[in-house]
Amino acid sequence: MLMLGGPLGEEPGWSGFGLPRLQARYGSVWASLWLGLLRAGWHLPLWWMYPSPTPYPLFVAGAVLLTFLFTWLFNHTRGSVLYSLIFHTSLSIASVRLPDVPAYHLWVPCLLSIVLVILLCDRRLRPGRSPLAHRDRTLSVGSC
Repeated sequence: MLMLGGPLGEEPGWSGFGLPRLQARYGSVWASLWLGLLRAGWHLPLWWMYPSPTPYPLFVAGAVLLTFLFTWLFNHTRGSVLYSLIFHTSLSIASVRLPDVPAYHLWVPCLLSIVLVILLCDRRLRPGRSPLAHRDRTLSVGSC
């Protein structure tokens, strides 16, 4: 249910349809930012239906940062939606298995650290680059 109820209903749209088009138009950084805000807005009704362990603005920050990771994963798997689907499912399982752990205030700074390292080290995610143009090249991360 965790895969069918969320990730399978979302990732073909987010990663399969939206991300390639946004990246082609705006580049990876802006595409991730806009798509992260859309993802957060998509999940807003959950805050009205269920009690949340975190304030919504903190969730928005986490959603935007996670979208950078989804973008990185998508670009480094030659545009595979399957890996995004598996990653999304793992996040859903973790949120169900660890619902009462009040660690979101620690999770967001960790995500920020990871995203900053990726932005500094991966040349394909720098503004103005079109990462999917490199699909036929080897999938190596730029050196720091």
